[in-house]
Amino acid sequence: GVPLASITRFRCSGDGKYLIASDSTSSLNGRFFTSTTGGGSQAWTQRLLNSPSAGRTSGVCMSRSGAVQYIAWAGTSNSAVYASYDYGATFNSIQGNFSDGATWDRLECDATGRFLYATRYSVITATHRTWRNDNYGDAYSWTEITGFSGAEDIWVSATGQFVAVVSSPLSGGVSYVFYSSDYGRIWSGTNMGTSTTFRSMNGSADGSILVLGSVAVEEAG
Repeated sequence: GVPLASITRFRCSGDGKYLIASDSTSSLNGRFFTSTTGGGSQAWTQRLLNSPSAGRTSGVCMSRSGAVQYIAWAGTSNSAVYASYDYGATFNSIQGNFSDGATWDRLECDATGRFLYATRYSVITATHRTWRNDNYGDAYSWTEITGFSGAEDIWVSATGQFVAVVSSPLSGGVSYVFYSSDYGRIWSGTNMGTSTTFRSMNGSADGSILVLGSVAVEEAG
């Protein structure tokens, strides 16, 4: 079965047939779980990435069809983004780590898998950049986003046109929601106040509804 206590992120295809789940266990070489039959207690396969050392898996995302899947791996001082273009049958590294003291964390993509976003993380107080790829993870199509930093979570609409990010509290303990309506090229920010502790977000396929999740009980989610 799947060790639910160590599962960190989970995604499925539009029809629910293909599923992928990341695992926070850091003593293995990138353990994760997949299913091609809609889940269920006997339908999961335990997998290991071909990572260079032991480490956890974190962010995952996939296209609506399930054909394109992405997963992030993070070791002690190294990390990489892996991709599958055959419904999760095989995964290969498409982007290595950078020398910014962080590792790859959250991943999100549009319904086709073409527009991919990847956040960087080290500690909660750090404000690392997020990266964008507009060509299915192609090695020459990564762009550093300069419109914001310190992303905690990211959401992408089905078409990829609308993108939103919730950031960690910046100077003065302020959280921001940053939003783009042109495929991640230009960003604007909304100050969420000094009392917010938002750490996650999601939204509808068309971008008309966004939902923020907080770590504070009194703020609900």
